Amino acid sequence: MKRTLAIVILLFCFIGANAQRLGKINERLENLEKNRKIDKTIIDINLSGKKFVWVKNINKVVYKNVINFSDDNKITLIELTDDKQTDAKTSKLYTGDAIKRDYHISVRADKLEGKILDLPYTLNFILQKREGVLCLVNISNNDVWIDIDSSKKY
Repeated sequence: MKRTLAIVILLFCFIGANAQRLGKINERLENLEKNRKIDKTIIDINLSGKKFVWVKNINKVVYKNVINFSDDNKITLIELTDDKQTDAKTSKLYTGDAIKRDYHISVRADKLEGKILDLPYTLNFILQKREGVLCLVNISNNDVWIDIDSSKKY
């Protein structure tokens, strides 16, 4: 009798603990789904004239990248690197083109400061709207590029 009562109590404790874990897992999945949700109104957005920025600070080195979309699917990609330890600043100016299909954007920069590259610099993005701000999410590493105009509103 005592043994079956102990087994039943342990069974209910185990089920209760799993239910709590499942609640947390469900909450995390809902957050991921909310961030990955694709807004159907984004498909109609025209990217010409938009600028997107990505900034990363790693070990006293600041990396800043700016993509400027212009007319006729042309892009300008500016890479700025600022090393705080050696006070070295470098910049690279890429030009190329972009293709937009629904919310997928593919950027191909085939010229570095006017010289043709042997291997083009390519980036693939998904266009999203997060908390009212237009973003490009890099497919390969999940870096988020933020629209300058929509980020000024907040």
